[in-house]
Parts: sequence; C-alpha cells; structure tokens
Amino acid sequence: MTTDVASQPEESEEQVEVLLPDTNIVTHCILKNDVERLRKSFEEDEDPYKEIVADLINTRGRDGKSPLDLASTLGRVELARELIVRGAEVNSTNLKGIYIFIIVMNL
Repeated sequence: MTTDVASQPEESEEQVEVLLPDTNIVTHCILKNDVERLRKSFEEDEDPYKEIVADLINTRGRDGKSPLDLASTLGRVELARELIVRGAEVNSTNLKGIYIFIIVMNL
C-alpha cells in the first residue's frame, strides 16, 4: 500500500486560528477565558495579532461594551487584570453610565 505524500499535511504548515464569530482577538480570549492567549498576542513577535492587539483593548463592540466591561461582567478577574495592565481604560462608562472601574472593583 502506498501513501500519497501530496495529500498529507506538511508539518511546517501552521494552523490558522479561527476566532469566535463577531469577535476580535481580545473579545475572543475573554469569551474563551484564555488569558494565556491574550498575553501571547501582546508578547510574541510572531503572533499575527501583535500589531493590532493594543488598539483593540478599548474598542467597543456593537453592544457598546469595552473588553474590560465584558471581562468584568463575565467575572473574568484574571483577564480584567491583564487588560488593565495592558492599558485598558478604567475611567470610561458603559452605555448605562456606570463606570467600568466600579464593576471591576466588585470582582
């Protein structure tokens, strides 16, 4: 029996990361509760999101929530801390006028 080498995936091929629908790398990590992946996107030079991740940490979704608001609402304490360390805006308000800092402090 012979094996068709052309049909075998090459070991050097990288798998393409698929994000959850309607997310970016930051909100994807929050929803998946994956703080290590978020750190990797900031720290690893070869990460495909390294160039844009800093701009995404304060980008609000269609619902008006910032990533910090989302992490806090879901009780993702470690991710909320990581976002703050990376420069997430803590003095902004959500659509209801509640300061994100107040939500974070209640975690």
